Amino acid sequence: AAAAATKQAKLQGALWLEAAQLEETRPDGAGGEAAMALYRQALGNAAADREQVLLALRKLGALLEGEAHADERLDILERQAALETSPRVRRGLWGEAAELARSRGQIDRALALWGKRLDEDGADGRPLARTIEILEAAERWPALVAVLARRSEGAAPWSQRRADLLRIAEIERDKLGAPAKAIAALAKILDTA
Repeated sequence: AAAAATKQAKLQGALWLEAAQLEETRPDGAGGEAAMALYRQALGNAAADREQVLLALRKLGALLEGEAHADERLDILERQAALETSPRVRRGLWGEAAELARSRGQIDRALALWGKRLDEDGADGRPLARTIEILEAAERWPALVAVLARRSEGAAPWSQRRADLLRIAEIERDKLGAPAKAIAALAKILDTA
């Protein structure tokens, strides 16, 4: 009530956050829905500062569970990742959002999110591995070849680079009908041995 009564937008946001946190402390989780509604109001406050927005995103994200809230949780994770200052936390959020997008069948979104995590740390092998899995499952052969080539040119162990080049050769030959490119991929194995 106090939040709705005040005319100062920044104070209003702070009051919504405090009211939401109070609702969260109600016994037996009885205030969960009310807390989520208040966090949403705080997020809609244009005068909220970065810390208020991050707090609301973190708290709301923690409350959003289950299939019914999956799409909203995905949006919250993306917004939170964009605002987080810790690279480690940001990478974790990009990965969590990517996995959630994939589970929702949002392949392009999942790929973009793994790309953001990879942008954070080019040496992180997990985004490349997950991107390869997604592209393989979606049968996006040209894109898969490009990602496999990227990984094969990186700091991966020799056995991984060799396996990637072999897979590129198979895809070029069997899926893309490009025997010359398949041979070129096999030649790279010899060049890098």
